[in-house]
Amino acid sequence: MTEITQADYISWKKATFGSEYYIWHDGLPTAAVTSLRGDARSHAVRMLLFGVKVVDGHAASALAAMGETSALPDLRIALTTANYDQKILIAKAINILSRLEGKDDSQAMSKELISVLETQDLHWGVKFSAASALRDFKDKDSEEALLRAVEGHEHYLVKYHACDSLLRRWELESLGTMSHPAIFELIRTPRDGDTIQDEEERGREAVRLLRELKK
Repeated sequence: MTEITQADYISWKKATFGSEYYIWHDGLPTAAVTSLRGDARSHAVRMLLFGVKVVDGHAASALAAMGETSALPDLRIALTTANYDQKILIAKAINILSRLEGKDDSQAMSKELISVLETQDLHWGVKFSAASALRDFKDKDSEEALLRAVEGHEHYLVKYHACDSLLRRWELESLGTMSHPAIFELIRTPRDGDTIQDEEERGREAVRLLRELKK
């Protein structure tokens, strides 16, 4: 069997899923591989496993969508060297596939995502991706991490996605944060006329309202 090169993988990935810009803008079209059968599926899995070995989070996401539990050993290796963006995607994939295999890696993968969410001086875009990923978890540690983000993170979008994940985890609202205007008003940037102006006080009040909703 011919050895796959980086150039082979990049070419195949673009032909299968589209450009990196397309994936960023519209999301990874996993249907391009989940519908495959037989030799076509085997080829896709082989290419995606190469992608995992070069720590491409998109490959991890595609393998998870395919339910390819054979990828778990390679995914666990890739997780150890992944940067923050890739770590989010790989941790999500491991969480999905380990459940399919009848094991539960959710606690360990939750810790990986919490570590991204709470890393200092990390771009807010990566942090809100971590907050969004945590909506698929149920453990207490990640719940508290999301509440801390709502209360104390300086960027509105991180607060918003943390709040959204909590509401969806608690199965309170399918529409998430926008269904709770009182909370939304507290996590957005303060405006003239707001009753509470202090950022720390706003965060504490938002968390209080969230905890009340959960009761």
